[in-house]
Amino acid sequence: MVRTGFTRRCSPICPFFIHSSFGRSHARHLLCSEGFAVLPYSFILRASHLTYFELVKYPGYLFRRQGRLCRSTILGSAISGSELQDAGGAMHVRIADDEPVLAAFRSAGCRLYSLRNRETDGTASAGERNGMKVLLLGGSVYAAALREAGHTVKPFLHRHCFEDGRQVRHYSLNNAIEHAGFEPDVVMIELFGARPFVRGLEDCPYPLVSYCFDSSFNHFWTRHYFKLFDVVFVDFKDSQPRLAEEGIEAHWLPYAIHPPDFGPFDLPKRWDIAFVGVTDHRPRREALIQTLREHFNVHAAGGLKGKERLTHRQMAEVYAQARLVVNEYLFDGVNFRVFEAMGAGTMLLTEYTENGLFDLFEDGRHLVTYTPDTLIEKVRYYLEHEEERERIARAGFEETMAQHTRRDRVETMLEVLGDLPGKRMERDVVERIGVQSKAFYHFSLRWPDYAPELFTRANEQMKHAILQRRDRADYHALFARLHGVHGDRSLALEAMKHAVQLDHEDPLLHFHLGHLLLALDRSDDAAPAFQHGLVLLKGLGDDVIRPAMLQFERKRFDAETWYRMGRVFDAWGRRAEPNDSRHDERLFPDNATHYYILAYRANRHQKALIALGDLYSQAGIVPFAMDCYLAALDQQPHDADLMRKAGHESRRIFRLRESAALLQAADTLQR
Repeated sequence: MVRTGFTRRCSPICPFFIHSSFGRSHARHLLCSEGFAVLPYSFILRASHLTYFELVKYPGYLFRRQGRLCRSTILGSAISGSELQDAGGAMHVRIADDEPVLAAFRSAGCRLYSLRNRETDGTASAGERNGMKVLLLGGSVYAAALREAGHTVKPFLHRHCFEDGRQVRHYSLNNAIEHAGFEPDVVMIELFGARPFVRGLEDCPYPLVSYCFDSSFNHFWTRHYFKLFDVVFVDFKDSQPRLAEEGIEAHWLPYAIHPPDFGPFDLPKRWDIAFVGVTDHRPRREALIQTLREHFNVHAAGGLKGKERLTHRQMAEVYAQARLVVNEYLFDGVNFRVFEAMGAGTMLLTEYTENGLFDLFEDGRHLVTYTPDTLIEKVRYYLEHEEERERIARAGFEETMAQHTRRDRVETMLEVLGDLPGKRMERDVVERIGVQSKAFYHFSLRWPDYAPELFTRANEQMKHAILQRRDRADYHALFARLHGVHGDRSLALEAMKHAVQLDHEDPLLHFHLGHLLLALDRSDDAAPAFQHGLVLLKGLGDDVIRPAMLQFERKRFDAETWYRMGRVFDAWGRRAEPNDSRHDERLFPDNATHYYILAYRANRHQKALIALGDLYSQAGIVPFAMDCYLAALDQQPHDADLMRKAGHESRRIFRLRESAALLQAADTLQR
């Protein structure tokens, strides 16, 4: 990062301080040509009262604006009339009372306020003017950066979760506030890893903010939970449009690094490639590392669950001792390893994605992308071309330090929050109870260990919500699903019937009613429920609806029936939900993958298995797709098309030899 600083109001010749890793000689030449004196960056480190301005990118003098970058043409004319302020590492501009200078900075899009004196020209938010009291629940990733921005932050973590002398997994908001020792202006909840479901959010009077890591991975339950919050941040770009379909405005906040944990390092290069991350139960990742080990010297660390995890500093030191870091995505999107590898000063070779990567970095300049077809070739090229590799590593490091630190993300957060902190929020408590219970329900399906506790909470909440809103079909349906999976199925049946009466036009309610009746051995009554649902979907086409309708007219509930229902849901657009594919719920199928699984389990239905593989492939759940195609090949070992599908999926999960063998065999069969 390039920082410039002054000790007092600037004279016509302003001292600038240049970070030594950032093209120092070229920067000095250009700044001197503008009439500025240039001093070494190390002088800043010895000074205690300097004020700073952040020169985000160079050359061209780019200033930070609203979390983006804008080009400024006013460096020589306006900055000499400005004063720069530092608030515990916060780099912002304070402008002298000179309207032409103010106008020049505003026209360049600069944010003009002082965090030290809490003075502002009107562009700073209430939180920036006064400093917020932030209660941070579930994690502390942004705690230090928020403090540096002038805010009081109290994290409340799982190790603090004691109520009545015993440790609890899900605690109350009041418990956290009591521990913090202040009434917060804003409550922030970090959703990552072990997730806290905080009691009392439904009627929380404080503004609620959530930032979620692995947002695509958890969409199937967070799409409900996020409706509790006033502001939502997600780390994967494609989560924004998906959440918008649910009526949630989410803001993209990619992951970032904490610079003290990272480079640059002066360590010898010990390995060709380094990888840090979980590898067990990650077949795609295991295959990638194994493929690389066949050709190169690879060091993999921190790879087994249950083993001690590396600290950020230890991880960065591992990366610094490698010539390359290779990155793979569990789900398509810019993950932690992208920033961590570049922050360690090592060249990153990352899997190609269009899900936000090129909004942040430039391929071939800051990092290099690969596909399964180009992986080995690119690794070999950059190992042989050291100068080019180190140039990219240096550029990636500088860009990460300049743009992708946790302080940068906090600035974006504060810009989005605006005047929200400190406001008392009006809540529709019943509505919030409803969405919270839906989140509990879906979360418990995916992680059964949480089910007993979350069922109890959701059940009590839904009883209250139904008493207040007896006309809400979705509340009765959720109550039915809760008891259908975890409780009293007779009670569930009555609730689902009531839901159908309240919303007779929702085909999914009819289908769920049918499955409940089947679970209670009432197949004669179940068939009409399925038929009613299919009639409501007649717009999908007779070629899709009619085969399923015939099955229910015959009162057949076998593998072919569920395969036909899978086709219906596929045509309906309800196909697959990432990370929802392995849950154990079979009573209330919600999408085509669930029905195809039912069909296959009934009698190893071949078409259902292939259709399931196709859906997994489209959803990017490649290992599952591969498993489906290989299982289908066991039944049809001479099907060339199926063999080709398996070959392509094998390549996507880096089983390159297996892929080549399958594709060659498919070609041989078709000759």
